[in-house]
Amino acid sequence: MAAVIGARFPIKQLRPGKSLGGFIAFFVFTSASVLICLMLYSSLPTADLIRITLVTALLGGLIEIFSRKNWDNLTVPLILGVIGYFLGN
Repeated sequence: MAAVIGARFPIKQLRPGKSLGGFIAFFVFTSASVLICLMLYSSLPTADLIRITLVTALLGGLIEIFSRKNWDNLTVPLILGVIGYFLGN
């Protein structure tokens, strides 16, 4: 979604092929996905769910921005998986 929305709404170019619009889209969709999954499959308190969601989405967005072109499809899930594991434990 970040690539589609970032290409359609390139609010500000951050790096070649990366825009603020894409970052915002990534942050919003990742936040929604992580929060829904945590609400369904976790018994953590609400404050922890929100903390994990925001940290994961923010770090994921930064990873996506600084990843080389086409490598973000590999680096984002791998690194966010590790981050999510440590945040949840």
